[in-house]
Amino acid sequence: MKKLAIIWAVFSTALTWPLEAQKVTGRVFAEENGKLEPLPYANVFWKIEKSGTVTDDHGLFVIDRPTKNDTLVVSFVGYKRLELYLRPGVRQLDSLILRPGNLLAEVEIREVVKGIDLDPKAIQLTQNIGKKELAKAACCNLSESFETNPVVESSFTDAISGIRQIELLGLSGKYTLLQTENIPTGRAMNQLLALSAIPGPWIESIQLTKGIGSVVNGFESMTGHINVELLKPESAPYLHLNGYVNNALRMEANALLGSVVTDHLSQHTLIHLNASTIPWDMNGDGFMDMPIGQQVNLQNKWKYSDGRRFEGQVGLRFLNDSRASGTMETPLLGALAGVQWPYRARERRWEFFTKNAFIFETEKPSSIGHIVSVHQHTSDRLYGNRRFDGHQWSLYQNLIYQSGDGSNQWIFKAGLSQQIDQVFGAFEDTSSVETYDQRTEVVHGAFAEISWIPSERFSAVAGGRVDYSNLFGFFATPRLHLRFAPWEGTVLRAHVGTGRRTPLLALESAQALMSNRRIFIASQLQQEHALNAGLSLQQDFRLNYRKGTITADIQRTYFYNQFIQDFDLHALEYHGYFNRGSSADHVMLQLDYEPMRRFETRLAYRRQWVFTEFTHQRLETPYVAPERWFANVAYSTRGNWKFDLTVNYFKSRRLPQTVEKGSFRVEDRSPDFWIVNGQINYTLKKGELYLGVENLLDLRQLNPVIAAGDPLHPAFDATIVWGPIFGRMVYAGINWQVF
Repeated sequence: MKKLAIIWAVFSTALTWPLEAQKVTGRVFAEENGKLEPLPYANVFWKIEKSGTVTDDHGLFVIDRPTKNDTLVVSFVGYKRLELYLRPGVRQLDSLILRPGNLLAEVEIREVVKGIDLDPKAIQLTQNIGKKELAKAACCNLSESFETNPVVESSFTDAISGIRQIELLGLSGKYTLLQTENIPTGRAMNQLLALSAIPGPWIESIQLTKGIGSVVNGFESMTGHINVELLKPESAPYLHLNGYVNNALRMEANALLGSVVTDHLSQHTLIHLNASTIPWDMNGDGFMDMPIGQQVNLQNKWKYSDGRRFEGQVGLRFLNDSRASGTMETPLLGALAGVQWPYRARERRWEFFTKNAFIFETEKPSSIGHIVSVHQHTSDRLYGNRRFDGHQWSLYQNLIYQSGDGSNQWIFKAGLSQQIDQVFGAFEDTSSVETYDQRTEVVHGAFAEISWIPSERFSAVAGGRVDYSNLFGFFATPRLHLRFAPWEGTVLRAHVGTGRRTPLLALESAQALMSNRRIFIASQLQQEHALNAGLSLQQDFRLNYRKGTITADIQRTYFYNQFIQDFDLHALEYHGYFNRGSSADHVMLQLDYEPMRRFETRLAYRRQWVFTEFTHQRLETPYVAPERWFANVAYSTRGNWKFDLTVNYFKSRRLPQTVEKGSFRVEDRSPDFWIVNGQINYTLKKGELYLGVENLLDLRQLNPVIAAGDPLHPAFDATIVWGPIFGRMVYAGINWQVF
């Protein structure tokens, strides 16, 4: 069956895939004395729609194509204006050349590009996070790309593994659909490693949607949708190097290599290496504060476009991640004799993907397309004297047809999807093997979505899908999004819909292996099922002639069925089971304002009421901060310097139950605490230097490993983590555009 599925997937790519939002990419050059030089900060915009962007430091730009045909305008002070009418289907402009003109011929007013852009015309509450925002922090990988964003919270899963997780709307990141260029990434066996497996220098932009997403992307989104766009082959630098090192001597290196082979064919190769070889024990408890290990991450992608009717991509990804931690005697890789409590993990993943699209030049524009991804993932982890063994093979396909009515008041999408997951997950100790995941789930789905845009003031998207699982039968997923702009500068949005996912019982319970708790997991697999609804307000304003935006939203997520990870029923036990009634209510207010030129501020307040319906009682969900205050300020000089400072204040969060008496007792709640991060950037002619600090105040959680001196004690537990362990982290790095 697996071979047939792969053969069918590869050959069926002759069909193809329409982009969610078609984009036009290109590069702008300035002609000076007969030579061409990339032109940074040139204005690129649509003549009728007026939406636009500016080129980056290397003259590159990416701009969303409007729904109606339009003329692309490129301008810069001192150069003749360039206008291009683009035919339908044209998405790549290799060289746009501006020639010198009269300096006084026109006055250009250039709008400063935003680090986070919230499109008032978008039906969903979606942030577009660009390179400018990502450059404010080290962003070694995706998990660290939200340090300057109050919407997403990032934290460690435990005190030993060094694995980060994200939280959106008060719920774990597993309820947020994570995709890389519209291909599912953070699901099943990869859900723990996905965030650290996407290197920051590879990222071109991130689209972050709060609340339920589109049915076109599947049924698994419950609290949000994160889509990561990587550097494009047609606009990637010929050679870009990145290096990073911190005071723990963690080192990273990235090489980005791109080439335009012909006018229609381009490719890139992305290389990432990181290594931590020195164990640290800053609190003296005998356990490493962070793991040692290394990661190798590679991607090669080819893209073909005829500029009119066809576009195709094909690529390969490979990941090998090895890490070791635990007691200080633990070796990186090798014999474990005499080690008190070792942690060792090795993850290996490969993926083949292809994306193709046909665009039909008809009176009613339409397209048909296909996305295919095949991957294999193996996971081998040692927790003291217990082991987790996991394997996964998956096939994902999405076939989409899109058509408009010519006036773009109606846009119709429909398609078919297929998801095959063959998974195995088991726990093993010295005396037994418990297998909790051993299944092949095949899900076939059909979906339809219609967008109605009668005017610029109102738009609606209604969608639904019906899927059939060989394990759970038929199920439906309805979703609705509404947008209303009563007057210019004000946008109201509303959404409601459901989502479902199939948990991996062993993988999602593996956190309990970071302790000596006895493990009890439900034997019958069920689907998780949730309802998400929300309202939001986006209000643009001007104060002292400077633009600003206020965003407010309220969201509720209710679980009809959820896999509960219960550390509270008994202090020395973990229970995993399904139950109904958990909920998360989320309210957030955010202000973005530029009080003076080159000085940007972002302020936010978030309040959450997140409760888990345990079998024994309803309790506040552990590790979730009910309140968060956030401030970010960024200043850039007229010269080459940029400064960024981020301040977070977190209110006390509930902690799970521990032993009732003795030295192993942990308080029921964490303290309130502050986290302050900062960074300084210096721009070079062909690159950038940066120096930063995380956790400036040197906050540390004392004794994050309970019973660290006796790892065989029943109370041993490394899962109760609410704050930083290592302390202050200083880092430095370089980005260098070689050519």
